[in-house]
Amino acid sequence: MGYIHQASWATSAVDPLRGVDDGSLRWPLTGNRALLDVRVIAYCLLGVTVGTFIGVLPGIGSLAAVSMLLPISFYLDPMTAIILLGGVY
Repeated sequence: MGYIHQASWATSAVDPLRGVDDGSLRWPLTGNRALLDVRVIAYCLLGVTVGTFIGVLPGIGSLAAVSMLLPISFYLDPMTAIILLGGVY
């Protein structure tokens, strides 16, 4: 009767006495550092430019622009490819 079972979901990375674990702040800082890379910004600008030029054509929308740049994104690393396709949309 005196035994209380602690559920696995009750344990987390946040300790109420010590605060947030150091490891949880590492990932947002790594992501921000990767987004400020010159190559990533260049691919984003390329995506926005291509999306604008294809988007102004009648009958062709952003879906067609994404499908035209999809083969190029296969040769990029995943984060850069998603940023490129996001810039098009």
